[in-house]
Amino acid sequence: MKDPLTKSIYINIGIIAGVLVVAVVGLYLLSLDVAARTQAILTYRSALTTRNESLDTLTQLKKDAAVAAGYQTAINRLLSSQDSLIGFPQGITTVARSFNVGAAVDFQSDPVPATTSTLGYINFSLRADGASTDLLAFLKNIESQSAQFLLTIDAADLAVSDPSSRLTARGRIFFQ
Repeated sequence: MKDPLTKSIYINIGIIAGVLVVAVVGLYLLSLDVAARTQAILTYRSALTTRNESLDTLTQLKKDAAVAAGYQTAINRLLSSQDSLIGFPQGITTVARSFNVGAAVDFQSDPVPATTSTLGYINFSLRADGASTDLLAFLKNIESQSAQFLLTIDAADLAVSDPSSRLTARGRIFFQ
């Protein structure tokens, strides 16, 4: 048999090797756990950042909602009810007279009803006769300065001649 010293050396080398194997396996398992926890922390931080951004956006939207409510009130004051549009042709005729223009308005389609996110509107056509400068002033007035109706002109054609010119236009008038 071998001498006890050699046997003791082999036993010690075996113990050291066993401890090293256990340590390497332990470190490997620990590194897997650390990687999993690191990934979990990164996922949590990403979710937290998203939540913070969402809260900031919500806060800004609440601030903007108060401002928008003021605009909504102003728009509602400008908008007529659908039923009051019956006076629109007469209102245009009255405004036209103040600009020395003769005008006629016809509705062109059925109304498109208002929704919670869009205004209702109805298409109209406009024919007006008068001096070209009066026609342009009249057109500017009804489109951008009218306090009675909120409307937009989608297309206009001005035929200039002496002494009277003709304006034909298509547009939309909006309602609540």
